[in-house]
Amino acid sequence: LPHERSHGGELGWGNGPQWLLLPDLLLYLLGGEPGYERSIATTTQLTDNRGEWNPAVFERFGLPMPQLPITKPNVAGEIDGIRLTRVGGHDTACAVEGMHLSADDDGTVFANIGTWALVGSVRSAPDHSAESERQNWTNERTPWNEIRYLTNVPGFFILNRLHEDLSIKVPMSDWIEQVDPSERRRIDPYAPELYSPDLMVDAVAAQLCNSSLTPHEFCGIALLSLIDTIAERVATLGGKQIILGGGASNSPTLRKLIEIRTGVALQTGAAEATILGNLETQFRILAG
Repeated sequence: LPHERSHGGELGWGNGPQWLLLPDLLLYLLGGEPGYERSIATTTQLTDNRGEWNPAVFERFGLPMPQLPITKPNVAGEIDGIRLTRVGGHDTACAVEGMHLSADDDGTVFANIGTWALVGSVRSAPDHSAESERQNWTNERTPWNEIRYLTNVPGFFILNRLHEDLSIKVPMSDWIEQVDPSERRRIDPYAPELYSPDLMVDAVAAQLCNSSLTPHEFCGIALLSLIDTIAERVATLGGKQIILGGGASNSPTLRKLIEIRTGVALQTGAAEATILGNLETQFRILAG
């Protein structure tokens, strides 16, 4: 460790083996106090409906129960006159902060699209219904203990791999601007064979039973399949407005096609929503 510090009672560690989640571990290694930030802790499935540690789960799997509670963002120490802040440890939690969303934004859906895409809304209470479980929605927490009700959607990783496999010379941003919106063929982006194939072009062609697709057709099929998947999730949430963030939000074609496909007004958020949300949380903490 960069600084010798006692791990004893004054920090609330307790005795026996202890562990930290990666964002909190990095803060600790920088010289901050040990702790557990809420947005990352609630992605572990070790918490209860209140967003607190669930002793029954730790007991069931024989894991050491944390001696420290889950916390909201805070000042977690100081080193060389620099205050260390515990911000949202989960990148999507920071992105939602960067889009300025809260549970008061009823009917607003966020779509943060990069290599992977996250689609969801911010709510005041979790949804543990059987239908929610069947559709693979998750109840994660914001740093301020609201609910990020969201789901993962395969994002641009399929397009990125196709772009590479096909040796496309123009940048991805230019390639997708050439898409034919009338393309009707679709792939299932969730299909396991598309997660890490040797060649994405072969995996996509096999799913479509067509090995003679042009690069232009590969692009249209993959992009429109992604947009249809996002639109389906937006419809499930009953979205009245979409805020689009992440690197893909820079694409005029993507924005236009999502708006057309969903029939919902779209507002462009920041391409670097995650970074902005991280910074905004730091400023909020330091401002008291």
